[in-house]
Order: sequence, then C-alpha cells, then structure tokens
Amino acid sequence: MPNIRARADVLKSLKKITADQHEQLKRDGAADKNYWSLNVGEHGKIVAVFKKETKTHYYYRQGRMCCYCSKELDSHNGSFDAEHILDKDTYPQFMFLLENIAAVCKTCNGAKSNKHVLVPGIATVDIPADSNDYLLVHPHKDEWNDHLDYDGIGRIVAKPENLKGRETINICGIQYLNSARLADHFIDADNELAEKALDGFFRVASRTWKLKYIRILRKMVEEYDLSRARAIIDVLEAEVE
Repeated sequence: MPNIRARADVLKSLKKITADQHEQLKRDGAADKNYWSLNVGEHGKIVAVFKKETKTHYYYRQGRMCCYCSKELDSHNGSFDAEHILDKDTYPQFMFLLENIAAVCKTCNGAKSNKHVLVPGIATVDIPADSNDYLLVHPHKDEWNDHLDYDGIGRIVAKPENLKGRETINICGIQYLNSARLADHFIDADNELAEKALDGFFRVASRTWKLKYIRILRKMVEEYDLSRARAIIDVLEAEVE
C-alpha cells in the first residue's frame, strides 16, 4: 500500500514573525478576504513569511503528503498550496489561524475550492474544534486511514459505510487521481483516452453511460492485450452489473 499522510500536529507558534504581527494578520484577514493575496509592501512581506513557514511545517508534519489524497508532495514550495480547511472567502476571520492551515496538492485544493465542509448547524463564532463538526477528513483531527483506504485495483476509496471518507473523495475530487493512476495501466494503448474514459465512468451515475465508458476501455484492453488493465475493467464492470 502507498504511504499515507500522518495526522499533523498544529503549529504552536511562528518563529519568523512576531506574535504581534500574527495578531495583526488575523485582524487584517478578517477585515479583507483578499488579504491572503497581498504581495507588496511590508505587510505583503509578512504575509509571504507566514505562508512559507506554515506550508513548510505542515509539509513535514504530514509526511510530505497531501492532507486529503495522500499524494506525495514535491519539496518545491510553489508546487503545493497552503490549504484553508474552512475556506478564506467564507470564513476570512480564520484565514491566518494556524489550526486552519494544512499542506495540500493543487488538484485537491482546486477541486475543494470554497465548498462547504462543516456539518449543517455548526456555529462559527470560534473555529469549530471537534472532528465531528467537519464533513471531510480533517488534516489535524483525523487519521487518513481511519476513513480512507486503497482497494484491490489501487483506487482511493472510502472505508465501508464511512461518510467522511465518501465526502472527502467528492469534495476534493479524488477521483481525478484515481482515474490518472488507473490509466497508467493503459499506457501501451492510449492512457490519455483511458484517463478520460475512467474520469467519465466515475463522474456519471447512469448505468448506460458507465457501460459506454467500459466498452471504450475494454476495446483497448483486448486490442493491446493489457492484462493488468483487464483486471481493472473486470472490477469496474462488476460494480455496474
């Protein structure tokens, strides 16, 4: 099984900026949801220092893995993002809270965007502190493998009857990664076409359309005698039947 991300300890305090500067960041962020993007002047420098220190901390504390899909992150600071677990547009008051930051791959961050991740009815006077307040697997409050797993063909799947696992896959678009990884077994045929077909298969609910994608994939399997890919298609076809 591939490595999985560890539950990250929350960064206790910042070393690169002062406590007063951090408090000012919190106030400024709460007043302006675009403050995270500030990149000019002295205040822009402080924002940049905050981003780099928090990203670096969570990169290492998560075992260099994305907080949601557990994909290995590259060490270059620009290759992954600082994730706001509660998005900064809806909750700017939590923008610079250390407990609301994690390290995330760009695919999961883009798919998650501003999607709602709190259980309906949870108050947000303060940042919700309990794991059960969140719909998705929380980077600091949940162990990844308590909710998610790899199945026999290498997909990231929710553990049986695990709602948090299912929501995390949906919210963070983890089927994109599943499609790409499974398509690697079609490389001798056309793994770009296979990835598109697999992505379509995972996206649609219609049995008719799922079978259409299966036929595209099955044709490649038979034409190029792809033994590992054949096992994948057999599993997906059985799920449809």
